[in-house]
Amino acid sequence: MSNIKRLSKNALWMTVAEVVSKFIAFFSVILITRYLTEGEFGQYNFVLAFGLIFGVLANFGFGAFTTREIAKDRRRAKKIIGNLLSLKLILSGAVLLLLFLTAQFIDKPSYIIIGLYMVGFLTVSDSIRALWGSVFQASERMSYLSLTRLGERVLYLAVLAFVIYFDKGLLWIIGALLVSSFAFTILEVFLIHYKFTKISFKFDKPFIKMALLGTVFFVINDIFIVIFFKIDTVMISFMRGDIETAVYSAAYNLLYAIIFIPTVLSTVLYPALTRFYKKNQKMFRLSLPLVIKYYFLSSLPVVAFVFIFPTQIITLIYKDKYFDSIPALKVLAFGMTFVFLNFVLSMVLNTVEKQKFVALASFSAMVLNLILNFLLIPDYGIMGASVATVATEFLFCSILLLFVNRELGVVTKGNLLKLAGVVLAVLVGLGLVFAFSPNPYVSYLIFIAVLAGLLLLFKIVTKKDWEYFKEALHLK
Repeated sequence: MSNIKRLSKNALWMTVAEVVSKFIAFFSVILITRYLTEGEFGQYNFVLAFGLIFGVLANFGFGAFTTREIAKDRRRAKKIIGNLLSLKLILSGAVLLLLFLTAQFIDKPSYIIIGLYMVGFLTVSDSIRALWGSVFQASERMSYLSLTRLGERVLYLAVLAFVIYFDKGLLWIIGALLVSSFAFTILEVFLIHYKFTKISFKFDKPFIKMALLGTVFFVINDIFIVIFFKIDTVMISFMRGDIETAVYSAAYNLLYAIIFIPTVLSTVLYPALTRFYKKNQKMFRLSLPLVIKYYFLSSLPVVAFVFIFPTQIITLIYKDKYFDSIPALKVLAFGMTFVFLNFVLSMVLNTVEKQKFVALASFSAMVLNLILNFLLIPDYGIMGASVATVATEFLFCSILLLFVNRELGVVTKGNLLKLAGVVLAVLVGLGLVFAFSPNPYVSYLIFIAVLAGLLLLFKIVTKKDWEYFKEALHLK
């Protein structure tokens, strides 16, 4: 099987699972937002955001490291898994203790503190699952990764429906997340043990030292990224209250869900790019401009869709509850292109073992995000947080691109001309949308038609791209 066909098969598994999972998540959000009051929904998002910041410490950047190291040499999988599992359990215990201590100083109702405790255990479970997911990914067996993720979402929806039907309240909704995650943690243990490699606890000090040194920039990067992804929700909760937290989360969570598109692409491509880099660096370098181009182009219809249909999206999901989040959603939509590019640029730097540059870029973005949120949220609320998010993603993307170009030279005169062509196509498309927009559906069709036509005219999409596309669909 060719590399493109194998990648497309894995991408198909991941895409189907992610689409179905997102549909389930979409239905879950509808249930939660219509069941909880706005204040409770704000508290729910605060608890999850706060817990996620601590959860990144439990994961300690082992995800990308595990995938990369097993992809290099699968014969070392047993040693890698055994040592990292032991290390994860130790780190998870420390993270739980830190979260429990921090929660004592938070001025929130007692049931919110209990929710934080529950999310602490959830982060530990998700951290272990991330290790198993890295094994599936490194082995390029996306069917296992897809089915377990899908199964976990189905179980969560079933437990959530039970909680809402019997009117159990906020804490039980958080408990539904914990139950489903823990159940599939156990299932994945058996899958790894019997289908991939025997699991046994190990503590090889030289390997542990190497792993900690190898992941230090991964974890630093993860901490910075989680902070600038989630700190705005926490800051709005403290500065503006639970209601505005709910309104902002209603918009922000929609765009966060869209991230499944670059997530699928990165999950499939990362082990393959690692293998290419090790065995054929010429192929690796030649493939980079294409990979970056496809990420960039795939973001444009998504951004346009969210910008043109914000009212319909909000109404479909939240009914008549969160119309105040529409302006924030439109602003946040412009950051999605940078989010797509940040995925691919970070993946490239991690592949060539330059994760320290990703950490430096994410640190710069985090600092800007904290400063802008601190300055803008008190006076401008969720709109200030939305502007801060877009500015942060732009800075993160710019710095990553500078590092990728310095290491691999992807920015050429030809690529800059193609980028100018894409920007022109987008501007022309948007200009026609604003000039001739009888309704949003016609507007979107106009944008897609103009974008596709100009991409072909400027030869940004070429015959070779169509050949890759046909091979990916097994039509060649």
